[in-house]
Amino acid sequence: MINKKILLLLSFLFLISGCSFLKRELTIDATNDQTLKTSVEKIAKSMPREKQMEFGKAIGKVAIMSLYDCMKTKSCSKETVKNKIHGKTADEVIQMASQINDVESQKMSTSIMKDLIKINKNQ
Repeated sequence: MINKKILLLLSFLFLISGCSFLKRELTIDATNDQTLKTSVEKIAKSMPREKQMEFGKAIGKVAIMSLYDCMKTKSCSKETVKNKIHGKTADEVIQMASQINDVESQKMSTSIMKDLIKINKNQ
């Protein structure tokens, strides 16, 4: 009788832990380029089309902000940009992007383009 209760309890605990595992949100793995690409695609496929568009725009906006910050400090690497989104969920990336207003984003894009043109001229 005790063995059945223990078995029933263990089965219940296993079921609960399995359910919580399934509800866990997917996060971006920016360990390397391949895991970044794979994790972003997996996250995007798990959401409705409208949310995919919002997520894609958010990643772009955060990447532009990261590049802009890098160029201002003259200390830039791919890892700096990747670290901004590593371990984040789609909602967290969207939240980060929402904190960057569109005017600010446009200024950053323009500044980055000007800097890239200067770099190309100097080479």
